[in-house]
Amino acid sequence: MLNIPAYSFEMYDILYRLHCLGISTSRPWAANVDPLAFSNMLYDVEYDMLLLSAKLAPDGDDSICSDESYVASVLLVSGQLFLLIALRMLPLASRTCAILQQRLADALDRDDLFAVWTDQCPIEALLWAISIGVLVASSGSACMELLKKHMEEAVRLLQLTNCDDLERILKCYAWSDHCSIHFERAWNEISIASWIMEA
Repeated sequence: MLNIPAYSFEMYDILYRLHCLGISTSRPWAANVDPLAFSNMLYDVEYDMLLLSAKLAPDGDDSICSDESYVASVLLVSGQLFLLIALRMLPLASRTCAILQQRLADALDRDDLFAVWTDQCPIEALLWAISIGVLVASSGSACMELLKKHMEEAVRLLQLTNCDDLERILKCYAWSDHCSIHFERAWNEISIASWIMEA
């Protein structure tokens, strides 16, 4: 996370707290977490995400943003999705998740995606953002097909050879046991066998 240059302080602070909250909901920590402390941190990070979202919103009719703002926006939407599905346990089929998922898919639907990320941010961060989208996307949807294509490319670039290595990367950002359970469906959706690099 320290290698994310886009809005570095705000983005690092948000992702770090999401990372901590994700750990606190997972074994063996969940039973030892103070519910009030958890709730307070959750509200704080939600507030900071809203502030950053307002800062990243384009002014007036100008829908074109810098590459740095673009990368931060993608990470922010993925963070919002993580917060809803992994920390607030919102149903994946909820309207709010659908809106954020579509926003993420629209942001990732560009030909120069990997070129922009290579210049601005580690590919691992992009892989995490795509994976959060995969958790929410419906099987067989156009969104899932787009995310599958990008995930296969990210895995190829990172030369990952198995699912455990992939999940280790995801856990460096923001992840939880709840995500791992739902990601089992994603493995089947993405056809992991096709990712494995040729010897």
